[in-house]
Amino acid sequence: MLAINGKVCVANGRNLIVQSDLKPGYLDRGLGVANSDGGFDFKSNNYIATNGATAFTFSSPDYVFKGSDNDTLAMYDSDKNYLGWQSITSATQTLSKSNVAYIKFSINFINEGGTPGKLSDWLDTHRYKLETGTTATPLTPAPVDKVFSDGKQVYGRNLLTGTGHHTVTGTGAWTQGNLSNETIDDLLTLFKGLEGQTVTVSVDYEYSGFIAGSVLNRNRLGWETTIFSDITSRFSLWYSPNNDSGSGRMSVTFVVPENITGIDESMGYIQFSGSGTGILSHFKLEKGSVATPWSPAPEDVM
Repeated sequence: MLAINGKVCVANGRNLIVQSDLKPGYLDRGLGVANSDGGFDFKSNNYIATNGATAFTFSSPDYVFKGSDNDTLAMYDSDKNYLGWQSITSATQTLSKSNVAYIKFSINFINEGGTPGKLSDWLDTHRYKLETGTTATPLTPAPVDKVFSDGKQVYGRNLLTGTGHHTVTGTGAWTQGNLSNETIDDLLTLFKGLEGQTVTVSVDYEYSGFIAGSVLNRNRLGWETTIFSDITSRFSLWYSPNNDSGSGRMSVTFVVPENITGIDESMGYIQFSGSGTGILSHFKLEKGSVATPWSPAPEDVM
């Protein structure tokens, strides 16, 4: 069977929802436009192409989707002119209008079991799937590599798995976590197939108690991932703050060398140094030269 990163893949319906696109608000049934009031509802933020399908099914792996008269499915033609609406009273919906090219929806999360005014808590613990057809299949992420908003890339597919819970923590100099021995993917394995491409690595950091060694080295939190045994082929990022504690996110962009065959995979590791304690988390490896906000790998939520 087909496998991705060692995980067997099962053929499921394509998820038409990007979880990060779910925003506070509801759809005005008279005009088909969005209202931003999110005390009781959330909505799809983008037009969803139907590609000729007329039946759609909502589901969630975290609870049994209910539906209600307060839930709205709005329909639009190919020019995105509003055609009308119908209530989402059950998980499976058959479109009541013809020639529908796009749909949007809004869901009352209180009727689904949430608490008024706590939408962020609800979406943090409840994921959604919308797919064509009348059968709900197991959750899969929307298969996108990039999403743009106002011309800016806001999402990049994370090529590292297991990053939602993985951290590297240490006290003292050169504490390291070897990726091949951790729950995060080995970088060298992932770079195979990316030869010659531009990629970006980013990570959250926290540090405290770093001692000033000199003006040059004061409170330096270093992050260096050695990919190749040749020291000239390594890439690194060093953060030099002006105080004894702090946090943030840092990134580095590089081109993967054309020839990475025969590389010792034990050379792939992440390390940081300093006279104090540091934590690295939410690692991300993505294609391109833009470090986008952290997101889990699709394989982590399949």
